[in-house]
Amino acid sequence: MDTSTTTPTTILHQLQRITQSFHQLVEQVWKWAVVRVLRVGGVPRHVAFVMDGNRRWARGRGWRVGKGHEGGFEVLKETLSLCVALRIKYITVYAFSIDNFKRPKEEVDGLLELTRSRLKGLCEAGSYMQKHDIRVSFLGRRDMLPPDVLEAVEAMERDTSTHHTAVLNVCCPYTSRDEVTTAIKGTIKSVETGEMAASDISPYAIARYLGTNAVVLPDPTSAPGHEEDERAPDVDILVRTSDVRRLSDFLMWQTSSHTQLHFIKTLWPEFGMKEMAKIMLAYQRRAYMSGMLAQHGLA
Repeated sequence: MDTSTTTPTTILHQLQRITQSFHQLVEQVWKWAVVRVLRVGGVPRHVAFVMDGNRRWARGRGWRVGKGHEGGFEVLKETLSLCVALRIKYITVYAFSIDNFKRPKEEVDGLLELTRSRLKGLCEAGSYMQKHDIRVSFLGRRDMLPPDVLEAVEAMERDTSTHHTAVLNVCCPYTSRDEVTTAIKGTIKSVETGEMAASDISPYAIARYLGTNAVVLPDPTSAPGHEEDERAPDVDILVRTSDVRRLSDFLMWQTSSHTQLHFIKTLWPEFGMKEMAKIMLAYQRRAYMSGMLAQHGLA
């Protein structure tokens, strides 16, 4: 270092960079340790997120709404990394409701463009999804998407079709009632074409046509010859941020009697390891208590 050009301001900036790097290293080590501990206690197979609070987060800081959605996307990326590290196989996110088309056109166009550009960047060769071996599947009314967004959606699914570590289900544009209606129509069509008898219609048969069953990871425990019977697991944990306590027409079929619902005050752009760790510990505690009750015949 040329001490002749060193100034107090330069030294201060160097110390700030060193301190920032040290804090980042400590945070990474802490996250690694927490993940290792949480994996010991057992992890869910399917976690779903209602990513609520982007607009409030931005407005509370005097920023444009789009800035909130951008911040929310970065948190989605970090949350995906955390889920993969925890070995959670299925992650489903509510990215865009059919009802969101009622919002101002500028916001709708901006959100769809953000979804297209950011997710497409994650799915391209050598990118994030390839590194983490995550397969992307879009659920919902594709016919409502603009042509350029639809083209990007199909490219994302194609580019990640060989990935098998985890599945990211992106609900966009989606409502659960529309998904169930589509599944019932698919079941009726199977009866009409002779693929199944009317007497075989059951909740299990209808579930074959749910969007969450469009992509199912290979299950090494499945009996040979029964791979076609594999289904994605129901939701183990459903998280909604921003302290809104409703499902908003999201995965109503897949949220079964064992699904744990977590409505937390944190806004989505502020969601992180601390919140996820609390949710995981609550899941493990309840799973442990259920096991104890079953062991004593009280479940």
